[in-house]
Order: sequence, then structure tokens, then C-alpha cells
Amino acid sequence: MKKLLISGILALVAFVAASAQDFKTGYFLDNYTYGYRINPASPLNGDEFTFFSLGLGNVSAELNSNFPPSILIAPGKDGNYLMPFLNWAQYSDSDILTPLADLNKMTLDANVNLLTFGRQTDDHLFSVELNVRAGASVGATRDFFSFARRGLSSLETGDYSGVYQFTNINLGVDTYGELAIGYSQKIGDILTIGGRVKALVGMANAAADWSALGKEGSVEDVYAESDANLALSLPVDLQVPTGSYDGNTYYDLNALAEQMASFNIKDIHKTIAGYGAAVDLGVTVEPVDGLSISASVLDLGFISWNSTVNSSMSFKGEFNGDDFSRILTIKEQGGPRFSRMLNYTAHAGVKYRMPFYDGLTVGALGTFQKNNKEGRLGVDFTPFKFLSLAASGGYGTFGPSFGAALNLRAPILNFFVGMDGIVTKFSGLVPDTKVATLVTTGLVITI
Repeated sequence: MKKLLISGILALVAFVAASAQDFKTGYFLDNYTYGYRINPASPLNGDEFTFFSLGLGNVSAELNSNFPPSILIAPGKDGNYLMPFLNWAQYSDSDILTPLADLNKMTLDANVNLLTFGRQTDDHLFSVELNVRAGASVGATRDFFSFARRGLSSLETGDYSGVYQFTNINLGVDTYGELAIGYSQKIGDILTIGGRVKALVGMANAAADWSALGKEGSVEDVYAESDANLALSLPVDLQVPTGSYDGNTYYDLNALAEQMASFNIKDIHKTIAGYGAAVDLGVTVEPVDGLSISASVLDLGFISWNSTVNSSMSFKGEFNGDDFSRILTIKEQGGPRFSRMLNYTAHAGVKYRMPFYDGLTVGALGTFQKNNKEGRLGVDFTPFKFLSLAASGGYGTFGPSFGAALNLRAPILNFFVGMDGIVTKFSGLVPDTKVATLVTTGLVITI
């Protein structure tokens, strides 16, 4: 029971990292309808048209990791998928620990566009979007993975050997709906300013960070120190069960598992899990013909969440493995609400259209996020007004990446597809190398 519980908790913390998406290669792409997502003051191309999409007008997914995701999940010898970092029979310590950094990070984001409507003229652009967004981020040290392997495998021999200490273990997950209203205006021949105002409806949020120390001992009296913070908001009627031990209160994980097993869809509240607001701001300057210099900040805002759980927890001493939940002893209880800032993004870019051929543009884009800093160079080739091809290469927190994009602007339909990082090495369906990519596609009606 103890081994199963510890394995489950470690797998949950490490594997949930399966958080803003910006299609950066799209910055270089001519006639890209959603260019205002990267900069709400993106240059206007002079055309007047109305654009509209309903359901899946733009779907994107972004994955960034500074270690191979195949360490978390990959096909085993029998072809079935397993968790290599928890499997010491088929994977050696070297297989798992050598590719890891001191601090390992992974982020996953998804954005599904449900509705888009907009109108562009020669001097302004108006847009309305309804999106569902979801994101997850995780950080784990090499020591954590070492503990997951050696700490658990030592239980097979009857002793817990070694000393493990790790910090910066963190996890964040959120899902929310977004209504965005945007407007940009060209001022004179040089300056364009723009912005988007966003109303946010929270669906679910979880945030946790953990620091721990473990020392050798027998299976039944492992010494541990653990400090953690946990905040959870769900639109469900869920009260986390608690119990007591030595005069302290702790989360009863076994009772919680039983409660979740009997959870019914009818338990979802009619109220929302949270609400918030955000803005996108942008500016573009075109000092000479063909040259544009731009800057933008996106998702500058927050969501205030209803609190299902908001607590800090601490444990120090020996514990019996059959009562593992005691290391989550509550130290203090939080209030009825908590707020989380969005993972904002800042961009700065420059593009230059070649004077000898209007269909060729080169540029550079710098990106700053909490979990990712990147510089990127790109080129666009537009041999015809209805066809644009772009390519880009970048280097940042998660290593190098090379992207490509295609944009087809017919008289009625605008189709686009692209990615910011091409992944070439896989273990089964899972990338077997560092990853920095975003994949997007969409279809927009243009009139």
C-alpha cells in the first residue's frame, strides 16, 4: 500500500506537466489574420475585409521542456507505455538522470477558439474572440527524480537508503474561458497603437510548491521534513477530508480518494470557480517605408479564484509508510479566495521588407515569459498575395527550435497552419529530446 501511494503521488507531481501561447513564426507571416494576437497593434496591410470563424477557427497547443518528455512516459519492451523514471527494471539510473538538468521545467498550453469576429479597414482593426484556454507548468530538480528512483527501489530491499533534499518542486494548472475585445488605430503614417480587453471566467486552478528532506531508515521509520503550499479551486462540491494525528490536522488522502471515486457530474456548482480580467497592449512604429518596429505585452492580468483548498503544510519527524498522508499536516488555513497573476508575455520585434522585392521580408523577435526567454529570426516569402510562406529559427530557455508556416488567403477563406519547433526524435509518440514547439491551425471566413 505504501509503495503504491508514494508512486502515485510522485507520478502525479511529475507527470501532470504533460502554462501563454503565441505563434511566434506568425509574427513574420504576411496576411496572417490572427497577427493581432502577437501584437494588438500589428501593421495594417491596407485591405478592407470582415473576418469570421465559428468553432475551431484557431486551435493551438504549445509544449516546452528542457528535458526529454520520454523520461516521464515512453513505450516499454512490450510496447505498452510506462513511466521510465519510476521503472528501474528496464531503465538504469544513467538512462534517466543523465539527460536531466539541475532544475527541470515543462510547460503545456492549449487554446481553442470558439468564436472570432472582426473588421479591418485601411486605418483600424476591431476584433472579438471567445476562447477556452488551459495551461500547466511544473518544475522538478534532478534530486527529485533520483529520490523517485532510488528511494522507491530501496523499498524493494527493505531499507530506505540515502539522503535526499530538494526544493523548487512546483506545479501549476489552470483552465479558463476568455472573452477578448480588441481595437487598433493607425495614427498618421508612422504610428499604430492597439489593445485588447479580456474578461476571464475561471474553470479550475491548482498551484503547489514543495520542499522536502528524507534520510535513511527502515521501511517503517523513515525520517522526513516536508514543507508545502497548496491552493486549489474547483467548480465542484468538494470538501477535502481531514483527520488528526498527535494533535495536528492533516488531509486524509485515503478518504479523499474514496470521495473522488464517488464524484458525480451533478455535484458541479452552478457558480463559476473564479473571475478576472486582463489586457493586451501593443505599439508599432514604421519610421521608413518597409521597416516596422513593434512591442507588445500580453495577458497582463489576474484571476480571483474561489478557494476549495488554500493552505500551507509542514511535517518533521519519523513516519510509518502506511500513514504517508501525515506528511501533509496543515500548518495554517488560507482564506475563502486567492488570486493568481496570468503568465504574461512581452514581445519586441523588427521586420524589414526588402526594397528590391516586396514579397520578401526578414525580421527578429524577442520573447520574455516567466518560464521562457527566447530570441528568434524569421523570413517570409509571399510570391502572390494569396500565398505566404514563413520560416523561423530561435534559441531560448528550452533550447533551439526551427519553425515554419503556411498562409492561404483566398477571396472567401483564409487557411493557415504552422509550428514554432519541428520535433524529429521520438520514443513512440513522445518526444525524446528537449522540446520548444507550438502547433496551430485554423480556418477563417473573410469577406
